[in-house]
Amino acid sequence: MPFIPSFSLRTSLFALLVTAGITPIAAADGDISFRRAAAIAKQYVRLSTTAQRTLKSRTLSNRTGAPYYLFNDAGNNGFVLVSGNEAMGSILAVGTEAPLDTLHAPEGLQYLLEAYRERFQTVQKMSAADRKRYFTTFATNNSYTPVTPLLKSKWGQGYPYNNSVGGYPTGCVATAVAQIMYFHRWPEQGTGTKTYRTYDGNTAQIDFSQSRYAWNLMHDSYDRRNLTDDERNAIGKLHHDIGAAVDM
Repeated sequence: MPFIPSFSLRTSLFALLVTAGITPIAAADGDISFRRAAAIAKQYVRLSTTAQRTLKSRTLSNRTGAPYYLFNDAGNNGFVLVSGNEAMGSILAVGTEAPLDTLHAPEGLQYLLEAYRERFQTVQKMSAADRKRYFTTFATNNSYTPVTPLLKSKWGQGYPYNNSVGGYPTGCVATAVAQIMYFHRWPEQGTGTKTYRTYDGNTAQIDFSQSRYAWNLMHDSYDRRNLTDDERNAIGKLHHDIGAAVDM
């Protein structure tokens, strides 16, 4: 996965770059230095002691060339991912509940961060005029209305969500769709049929009209929860049916 500097750890971006023998990409117009990234990050998180020490070093704090900077909150109450170039916008991601664990990042997050890295490399190759055009686009379209998360559920792909799929992971699409359906508590009953291929290569058919979804037996979180058979079956059936519907 791409290198992601985490300043809640006992290292700093450029110290690690030097000791690892990695040379930052040559600076381009609009590149964001560590010092500027830290100033942006302070609007969202409390900087760690390590990050503050890095700021005291003019050599380290003024360096550029990183595709992004990750600042985890000193109190582990969130994170902010700051862009490495203005043409990508200033903020790539913000979390308000927990730090971002880059050492155990799921595949989807790794893919997203790699995409940011590739985008940064593309920006480095742009002409000054193109970079200015991209920056102007972000600078003139940065107004937004903050809202709290609509979804309260925090579901995964393992137990008990996979209760009806033979112990296999439910699949990321099934888990995402399931949470949206749970938010709306809809539908109460399925419609239509679907022929799909199972994990073992067999063909199966499902009649969704035979499925009723017991939303009242589902929960926002299942961490260490003792479940009844009905509760396990309710969450399992929902994920099973969605998985079949989207060919997971």
